[in-house]
Amino acid sequence: MTDLLVLTFAEIEFLLSVCPDRADAVRAQLRATEADQEPAVVRSGLASLLARGLCLDAEGSVTPGPEVAAVIAAFATAQRHIAAAGWRGDRPEVMHFYTGEAVRLALFPTPMARYVVEFLTLNEPVSAPLMRFVDAFADSSGGGRESALVVKSQAVAEGSEAGEPVSVSIAVSIDAAGTWTASDSERSPDHGVAVTREQVARRIAELMDGPGTRPARATGV
Repeated sequence: MTDLLVLTFAEIEFLLSVCPDRADAVRAQLRATEADQEPAVVRSGLASLLARGLCLDAEGSVTPGPEVAAVIAAFATAQRHIAAAGWRGDRPEVMHFYTGEAVRLALFPTPMARYVVEFLTLNEPVSAPLMRFVDAFADSSGGGRESALVVKSQAVAEGSEAGEPVSVSIAVSIDAAGTWTASDSERSPDHGVAVTREQVARRIAELMDGPGTRPARATGV
C-alpha cells in the first residue's frame, strides 16, 4: 500500500464521465444504479472534488489533481478487473482491483456510498494484494467464526478477437476450526478441496499473475 483516498459515489461518477469508453463497464462492475448517472449527481461529484482540492478550476477548465488523475487512468486503461467478495464472519466485504501497465489500484466499497481507494505498486505480483485480502478473512476465522470469499478476474484474451472476455475464479472458505477449502474454475469448478494457506497462495498466483489469458492447468495443488 502506498496511499489511501476516499471518494463518494458522486465523485466516482464524475471521474467516469471523463472516460466514457469504459464508464459502462466500470459502472456494471461497481453495481452502480441508473440514478447514480444523473447529470445532477455528476455535477455534485465535480463540486465535491473542487471543494476538496482534488480537482482544480483553472479559468473555467477543470484539471484533475494527481490522485484523481491516477483513478481516471486506472478506469480508462486497466487491462484487467478483479473482484473479490465474501463474508468475514457476519460482515460482507468487497474489493475491486484494476491493473494496467502504468496504474494499479483497489477500490473498497464502504457504507454511505463511499469508496476507499488504495494505490498499489506495480513492483509486486497481482497475487500479493489479493492474498492480503484473503489473509484478512483468515485472520477473522477460527474460534467459532467462518469466512468465505470468491476472487474473479476478467480480462481480454491475448490473440482473441477484441473484447472477448477471459475469466478465471477461485473460491476459498475457512471454517470455524480454521480449516481451508478451495475450488477454482480451471481445476475443480464443482467441488472444494482441503488445502493449506500456502497452497491457496500458490494457486492464486497461478491463476492471477499471468497477462490475462487462461493459465495452464498446473499439476498438484
